[in-house]
Amino acid sequence: MREADATAPRPGYHAPMSSPSPPRSFWPLHLSPPAAAGRAGSGCARFGRALLLIAGFGLAVPGVAQADDAKRNRTAPARAATLMVKCAVHGASVEVDGQSLGETPMALPVALAPGKYTLRVQRLGHAPFEKQVVLRAGRELLVEARLVAVRSVLRVDGEPAGARVLLDGRFMGLVPFFGEVEPGPALLEVRADGFAGYADRVDLEVGVELMRRALLTPMPGMADAAPGTQVGAETDSEGETPFYGRWWFWTGVGAAVAAAVVVGVVLSQPDPAPAPEHTLTFQPVR
Repeated sequence: MREADATAPRPGYHAPMSSPSPPRSFWPLHLSPPAAAGRAGSGCARFGRALLLIAGFGLAVPGVAQADDAKRNRTAPARAATLMVKCAVHGASVEVDGQSLGETPMALPVALAPGKYTLRVQRLGHAPFEKQVVLRAGRELLVEARLVAVRSVLRVDGEPAGARVLLDGRFMGLVPFFGEVEPGPALLEVRADGFAGYADRVDLEVGVELMRRALLTPMPGMADAAPGTQVGAETDSEGETPFYGRWWFWTGVGAAVAAAVVVGVVLSQPDPAPAPEHTLTFQPVR
């Protein structure tokens, strides 16, 4: 057998192909080496400027979008909140931060700006209801106000206007009268100078409004008083007419003035002539 050549390739082995070395002048045939270098440098410069433009655009677009969002937030109105108040007592006033929203029962919710408010519901004869509420945008808040009755309510209308209203002899006010009073049985009186008085036994209940209409009849000498004439408006702290407003005061003043005039006239008269000291006697002649 022949001895295998150590340099000969083994069966099944393929020697790697070595790439031929490029020629020393590996440039496009139509370009000289300096021209190719200039063209490559110009392309790199354009590519770099493109990258800078893309990066700058990417940074500028978010800023523009944020500015547009801020502008929209300033111009777009905030969504309103709504408030609904329910109360078993009708005719109670509903207020938010001192501003009236109407009376109960409320037919529809009231739209308000979101925020914190002080809600107050009140009616004569009842303890007021007050609560701090927070209204949120786009939401409706339902509040149930419970009013507790603590006093009675009295309303007195009639004629003449300005007549005095008394309960058990205590002055309450002038006609027309509307206010809170203590509950229980009481004597209601309406008085005015020159008019026949009005009296009525009433039963005042807690939380209930009692209405009375008193039409006073003029007394003799006051028949010409026109309906609706305000009388008796000037009263003292107890609800009574001052003494100088009474008829008897001015009658007494008039009588005193008349007496003073008579006395003055009498005193101004001259004294009578004195009686003679000698008496003359006449005798008839015969």
